[in-house]
Amino acid sequence: MWFNVQPAALDYADRAPFRLRAEAYVHAPPHRVFEIVTGEAMERWLPDFVALRWTSAEPYGVGSTRDLDLRALKVRERVLAWEPGRRFAFTIVETSLPLLVQMIEDVHLEPIAARVTLLRWNVHYAPKAPLRALHPLARGLFGRLWTGAVKNIAAYALENG
Repeated sequence: MWFNVQPAALDYADRAPFRLRAEAYVHAPPHRVFEIVTGEAMERWLPDFVALRWTSAEPYGVGSTRDLDLRALKVRERVLAWEPGRRFAFTIVETSLPLLVQMIEDVHLEPIAARVTLLRWNVHYAPKAPLRALHPLARGLFGRLWTGAVKNIAAYALENG
Protein backbone atom coordinates (compact mmCIF):
# COMPACT_ATOMS: atom_id res chain seq x y z
CA MET A 1 0.00 0.00 0.00
CA TRP A 2 1.23 3.49 -0.87
CA PHE A 3 0.53 6.75 0.93
CA ASN A 4 0.56 10.05 -0.94
CA VAL A 5 3.05 12.72 0.04
CA GLN A 6 2.45 16.24 -1.20
CA PRO A 7 5.08 16.90 -3.89
CA ALA A 8 7.28 19.90 -3.13
CA ALA A 9 9.30 22.29 -5.25
CA LEU A 10 12.85 23.37 -4.51
CA ASP A 11 11.63 26.48 -2.66
CA TYR A 12 10.07 24.19 -0.03
CA ALA A 13 13.48 24.35 1.65
CA ASP A 14 12.68 27.94 2.66
CA ARG A 15 9.49 27.06 4.55
CA ALA A 16 9.86 23.43 5.68
CA PRO A 17 9.27 23.14 9.43
CA PHE A 18 12.10 20.62 9.93
CA ARG A 19 15.57 20.16 8.49
CA LEU A 20 18.43 17.70 8.67
CA ARG A 21 21.89 18.29 7.28
CA ALA A 22 24.84 16.00 6.81
CA GLU A 23 28.12 16.93 5.19
CA ALA A 24 31.53 15.47 4.46
CA TYR A 25 34.65 16.12 2.46
CA VAL A 26 34.82 13.51 -0.29
CA HIS A 27 38.15 12.72 -1.96
CA ALA A 28 36.82 12.71 -5.51
CA PRO A 29 35.89 15.41 -8.04
CA PRO A 30 32.29 16.71 -8.00
CA HIS A 31 31.22 14.83 -11.15
CA ARG A 32 32.35 11.55 -9.59
CA VAL A 33 30.53 12.32 -6.34
CA PHE A 34 27.39 13.11 -8.38
CA GLU A 35 27.56 9.65 -9.99
CA ILE A 36 27.77 8.03 -6.57
CA VAL A 37 24.99 10.13 -5.01
CA THR A 38 22.58 9.46 -7.87
CA GLY A 39 22.73 5.73 -7.32
CA GLU A 40 26.08 4.10 -7.96
CA ALA A 41 26.77 1.28 -5.48
CA MET A 42 24.00 2.55 -3.22
CA GLU A 43 24.04 -0.81 -1.46
CA ARG A 44 27.56 0.07 -0.25
CA TRP A 45 26.82 3.52 1.16
CA LEU A 46 23.12 3.78 2.10
CA PRO A 47 22.23 2.09 5.40
CA ASP A 48 19.25 -0.30 5.13
CA PHE A 49 19.35 -0.24 1.30
CA VAL A 50 17.39 -2.98 -0.47
CA ALA A 51 16.83 -1.79 -4.06
CA LEU A 52 16.72 1.22 -6.38
CA ARG A 53 14.66 1.22 -9.57
CA TRP A 54 14.43 4.09 -12.02
CA THR A 55 10.82 4.21 -13.24
CA SER A 56 11.47 6.64 -16.08
CA ALA A 57 13.66 6.23 -19.13
CA GLU A 58 17.19 7.51 -19.57
CA PRO A 59 18.60 10.05 -19.86
CA TYR A 60 17.76 10.94 -16.26
CA GLY A 61 17.11 14.53 -15.30
CA VAL A 62 14.53 16.88 -13.88
CA GLY A 63 11.19 15.04 -13.80
CA SER A 64 12.72 11.54 -13.73
CA THR A 65 11.24 9.14 -11.20
CA ARG A 66 12.57 6.27 -9.14
CA ASP A 67 11.58 3.90 -6.34
CA LEU A 68 13.89 3.32 -3.39
CA ASP A 69 13.37 0.35 -1.09
CA LEU A 70 14.87 0.37 2.38
CA ARG A 71 14.37 -2.36 4.97
CA ALA A 72 11.58 -0.56 6.81
CA LEU A 73 10.31 1.88 4.19
CA LYS A 74 9.79 2.36 0.47
CA VAL A 75 9.66 5.75 -1.21
CA ARG A 76 8.82 7.09 -4.64
CA GLU A 77 10.82 10.10 -5.73
CA ARG A 78 10.69 12.73 -8.49
CA VAL A 79 13.86 14.59 -9.47
CA LEU A 80 13.75 18.37 -8.98
CA ALA A 81 17.37 19.28 -9.80
CA TRP A 82 19.87 17.38 -11.94
CA GLU A 83 23.09 19.34 -12.35
CA PRO A 84 25.96 16.87 -12.72
CA GLY A 85 28.85 17.88 -10.51
CA ARG A 86 26.79 20.54 -8.70
CA ARG A 87 23.36 19.53 -7.43
CA PHE A 88 20.86 16.69 -7.17
CA ALA A 89 17.47 17.17 -5.52
CA PHE A 90 14.22 15.24 -5.37
CA THR A 91 10.84 15.29 -3.71
CA ILE A 92 9.15 12.30 -2.13
CA VAL A 93 5.74 11.69 -3.76
CA GLU A 94 4.67 8.43 -2.05
CA THR A 95 5.79 6.25 0.86
CA SER A 96 4.90 2.79 2.11
CA LEU A 97 4.27 4.22 5.60
CA PRO A 98 2.12 7.28 6.40
CA LEU A 99 4.96 9.39 7.79
CA LEU A 100 5.19 12.60 5.76
CA VAL A 101 3.25 15.60 4.61
CA GLN A 102 6.09 16.88 2.39
CA MET A 103 9.79 16.26 1.88
CA ILE A 104 12.68 17.16 -0.36
CA GLU A 105 16.30 16.09 -0.30
CA ASP A 106 18.74 18.56 -1.78
CA VAL A 107 22.37 17.57 -2.36
CA HIS A 108 24.97 20.25 -3.09
CA LEU A 109 28.49 19.53 -4.32
CA GLU A 110 31.20 22.15 -3.95
CA PRO A 111 34.72 21.68 -5.34
CA ILE A 112 37.28 22.38 -2.62
CA ALA A 113 40.49 21.19 -4.31
CA ALA A 114 41.40 19.26 -7.46
CA ARG A 115 40.04 15.98 -6.08
CA VAL A 116 38.08 17.08 -3.02
CA THR A 117 34.37 17.87 -2.92
CA LEU A 118 32.31 19.22 -0.04
CA LEU A 119 29.11 17.14 -0.05
CA ARG A 120 26.12 18.76 1.70
CA TRP A 121 22.99 16.62 1.96
CA ASN A 122 20.01 18.70 3.10
CA VAL A 123 16.64 17.21 4.04
CA HIS A 124 13.58 19.46 4.43
CA TYR A 125 10.36 17.89 5.63
CA ALA A 126 7.09 17.97 7.53
CA PRO A 127 5.94 14.83 9.39
CA LYS A 128 2.25 13.95 9.56
CA ALA A 129 0.49 15.43 12.60
CA PRO A 130 -0.09 12.14 14.48
CA LEU A 131 3.64 11.41 14.32
CA ARG A 132 4.87 14.74 15.63
CA ALA A 133 4.89 13.39 19.20
CA LEU A 134 7.40 10.74 18.07
CA HIS A 135 9.32 13.18 15.92
CA PRO A 136 12.35 13.61 18.25
CA LEU A 137 12.98 9.85 18.20
CA ALA A 138 12.39 9.55 14.45
CA ARG A 139 14.57 12.60 13.79
CA GLY A 140 17.46 10.95 15.63
CA LEU A 141 17.07 7.72 13.68
CA PHE A 142 16.79 9.41 10.30
CA GLY A 143 19.55 11.88 11.15
CA ARG A 144 21.90 8.96 11.76
CA LEU A 145 20.81 7.44 8.43
CA TRP A 146 21.85 10.56 6.48
CA THR A 147 25.01 11.14 8.50
CA GLY A 148 25.99 7.51 7.95
CA ALA A 149 25.21 7.70 4.24
CA VAL A 150 27.37 10.78 3.73
CA LYS A 151 30.30 9.23 5.64
CA ASN A 152 29.86 6.04 3.64
CA ILE A 153 29.90 7.99 0.35
CA ALA A 154 33.22 9.54 1.39
CA ALA A 155 34.64 6.09 2.24
CA TYR A 156 33.31 4.54 -0.98
CA ALA A 157 34.80 7.36 -3.11
CA LEU A 158 38.16 6.96 -1.40
CA GLU A 159 38.20 3.24 -2.24
CA ASN A 160 36.71 3.51 -5.74
CA GLY A 161 37.89 6.88 -7.04
